[in-house]
Amino acid sequence: MRKEIEKYTVYVKNNGDVISKLELNRWGNPLLVEKIIRLLPSKFLVFILRNKILLKIGIPQAASKKLYKHQRGDVSYDPLQEALVIYTEEEQDNLENIGRVIEGLENLEKVKTGIFLTLEKSL
Repeated sequence: MRKEIEKYTVYVKNNGDVISKLELNRWGNPLLVEKIIRLLPSKFLVFILRNKILLKIGIPQAASKKLYKHQRGDVSYDPLQEALVIYTEEEQDNLENIGRVIEGLENLEKVKTGIFLTLEKSL
């Protein structure tokens, strides 16, 4: 039962259709994950970078000084951009992992910069 409390499944929708599922882990940074979950459901602007997908959500948060290694599909939060970051390649930076894409990463990679995606918490 404890694992269910510590993880949230979040659906990523484009025009009402589910294109991906994320799993956010509360145990890594519980206050940040709670702030994100409280915003949902909401629409967020998408920015596509070379090896990342940013979902601009606008939560102020302190930056980490520790280096983290990210795998393809990891989800973190960038306090400078105030955005969720989804990694499309392996990378190392100072953003803490708070989750993972569990379904539909290839669909997210097809999304264009400047559109709005809706994030919804599963019931």
